[in-house]
Amino acid sequence: METGGAPPDGVRMLCRYHSADGEYGFAIAEASDAVALGKWTIAWNDLLIMDTRPALDDEGLGAVLQDRAAASRNTKKS
Repeated sequence: METGGAPPDGVRMLCRYHSADGEYGFAIAEASDAVALGKWTIAWNDLLIMDTRPALDDEGLGAVLQDRAAASRNTKKS
């Protein structure tokens, strides 16, 4: 309550939502530093279950899928 749950440097909270009964919630954050993200989540793990998942925009996922497709083609040629 004192800090409002603000993340550390290297993590920017974009939004946070809660269920009406306060039992569930989620936050969307942007992080340039995985260690900072880890520190933020571990600071709360005595009170909440923190399920942290990286997410990509369309361009980022497209690059991942292209690399996977290329690796699959290379494997089939061998």
